[in-house]
Amino acid sequence: MGAVPSAVDAAQLSDSIEPTASRSYQTASLLKRDGRIDEALPYLQSAAAADPNEPLFALELGYAYAATGQDDAARAEFERAAGLSPDNAAAPTELGYLAMRAGENEEASQWFRRAIDIHAAATPQDDASREQQITDLKQLRDTETRLTNQFDLLAYQTYRQGAEGVSGGSAEAGSGIIPSQGGVEIAWTPPVIGFNDDRIFQVYARTLWSNNDQLVLQKNSVVAGAGVRYKPLRELDLYLSAEKVFGIGDEQDNNTLVRAQYGWYQGTDIKPLEEFYNYTVIYHDLGYFIQSPQRLAYFGEARQGITWKARDDLLISPHVVLDGLTQSKDTNDSSYLEGGAGVSFRFHFNETKYESYRSYMELIAQYKYGIINIDSGAVLTAIFRF
Repeated sequence: MGAVPSAVDAAQLSDSIEPTASRSYQTASLLKRDGRIDEALPYLQSAAAADPNEPLFALELGYAYAATGQDDAARAEFERAAGLSPDNAAAPTELGYLAMRAGENEEASQWFRRAIDIHAAATPQDDASREQQITDLKQLRDTETRLTNQFDLLAYQTYRQGAEGVSGGSAEAGSGIIPSQGGVEIAWTPPVIGFNDDRIFQVYARTLWSNNDQLVLQKNSVVAGAGVRYKPLRELDLYLSAEKVFGIGDEQDNNTLVRAQYGWYQGTDIKPLEEFYNYTVIYHDLGYFIQSPQRLAYFGEARQGITWKARDDLLISPHVVLDGLTQSKDTNDSSYLEGGAGVSFRFHFNETKYESYRSYMELIAQYKYGIINIDSGAVLTAIFRF
């Protein structure tokens, strides 16, 4: 007695006897469900050829081409689908990501904005479709924000109770291996080479300083720097940089710093559909000062807590924290370890129709207990990022 044919076998047999666009598409759908994309491709091609005016066939053929690495063919089918179904955001979205992957950022931005317009104009039929609309818009706006960013401005100032010239660093300020209580940095992402499919190249300049416990600037602490940094991986916030450091204050040296920074952040961004969610910050900063005095330095910080979205633009995040600095040839006795608890208040602003919140102001209030080589005390850090 022969084996009972599978659904795929039956569909393939039916299509071979009397091929139609719908039968070819059904066969392709069954093959795709089994993960057999390469086998599904010719059936999708047949369906699209038999009914070239059906946008679903063009869209699915585009997905299959993209999944098999045929980006040019995928873009042609998605463009056809976008023309056949101008109210469907799926094809413009895929065209945006394909253009971004090819480094064609201006074209990618145009497609993303078209997809955002389509989503924003749609009327959800139920709660599930409304939530999906919000999720899709957030993802598209986040991508558009990264894609079009050219300049970043960062300023921060820390007050530490009873401390003079010594401060725990901050992941948001990026101040770890050069201890400082205040700083300003401006970074430029050049066109074309600056953003390539979430790989980022920037040129930056910054100045850092320390204060006494009355927030008076210590002139001998001022340091300036200029350098370049590169984010080589799409999925990880890992930055590699080279920076020339200029000692402006009397107690500071000129040097060259090569550096690797990695951050992992959860709960620091707005989540439109959630009110409470996890808050985790993990930050590593490893640097080597090439010139005399040569030294290797490492700063690390970890926070764990919960985020409360008090408003659509305001996050409040109580947390515990542990941070520390260590370096070779520690002639200034600046290595330390501390831990404590605190709360972050982060206000987001500078949102547009096409972009998510690009900027924020943050106040971090903490009490830190000195574990190794640092006094206990209250710490207030104000951060402005634009």
